[in-house]
Amino acid sequence: MDDDLNQVSLLSKVENVRFLYRYPATSNTATIGTLYLTATHLIFVDPELKRETWILHSLIASVEKLPITTIGSPLLMRCKHFLCITFVIPREKEAHDIYQSLIQLSQPSNVLCWKENALALDTLFLISRSHRESVLLSVYCIK
Repeated sequence: MDDDLNQVSLLSKVENVRFLYRYPATSNTATIGTLYLTATHLIFVDPELKRETWILHSLIASVEKLPITTIGSPLLMRCKHFLCITFVIPREKEAHDIYQSLIQLSQPSNVLCWKENALALDTLFLISRSHRESVLLSVYCIK
C-alpha cells in the first residue's frame, strides 16, 4: 500500500474512519481504518484485516452527507456498479471537506478531447479536468 500511495498525489488523509457495508458480512459489519483521497481514487485501508478498498471517482454516482451521530459524521456513497458504502468520519469538518472534494472529483467540470497521429496510429486522448488537476481518462488507438 505504501508503494502505491507514493505513486499517486494524495489530496487528503483521515484516520479512524469507520467503514460500514451496505450488506453486512456475518463476521464483521464495520471496520476502522484510514481513508485516503487522491486525484483519481478514494482508498480505504483496513490494517486489521489487511485489506484495501479502491473506488475510482468516476464510478461514484452520488454522495450524501447524513445527519451527524455520536460516533461521527456519516457519508453515504452509491456507486454506478451498485456498491453502497457508508464512511463515518470522526470530525464534522473533515467529513465536510471529504464530501465537497468527492462531489467535485466525481463530477468533472469539463472534458477535453484531442487526436494525435503517433506511430501511424490515430490516438484519441480523453482528459477530465476537475477543480484540482487534470486526469487522463482514456487513450484510444485506432489503426
